[in-house]
Amino acid sequence: VYVTTGYDAKVLALDARSGAQRWERTLDYSFTDPCQVRPLRPGFWAAPALVNGVLYAASPDGSVYGLDAASGTTVHAWPVATPQNPPEFIQSSPAVSSELGRLYVGVASLFTCHHVPGRVISVDVDESELPADKKSGAGFEVR
Repeated sequence: VYVTTGYDAKVLALDARSGAQRWERTLDYSFTDPCQVRPLRPGFWAAPALVNGVLYAASPDGSVYGLDAASGTTVHAWPVATPQNPPEFIQSSPAVSSELGRLYVGVASLFTCHHVPGRVISVDVDESELPADKKSGAGFEVR
């Protein structure tokens, strides 16, 4: 069983029978927003997705991580959101199509005083890194 925790931004692997923790990864992120007086920690907003032994987690740092389901080590990392100013976050659980070899996440922000238009981003799960191109406005992006 795999879960994410909200505020402390952890990914946990639990034994399905006993509930014992198998491994833990912290993917925390904090930032300072000009509209706030103290640093903010967005935590996780999404559940992970398990596909073919890889656990996909949408992290508060703006990346989707592909973690080895057995150990929690990073297999892939795709930066899809920019949590700097204005802050933009992954606001959906990853959805993976094994048939297409694609991962999809929703990115947007209505966090603090900023509004970032929403869009769906798709990445190739066989690529370990995204191309270095810049993100565009609202809509659907294929990477």
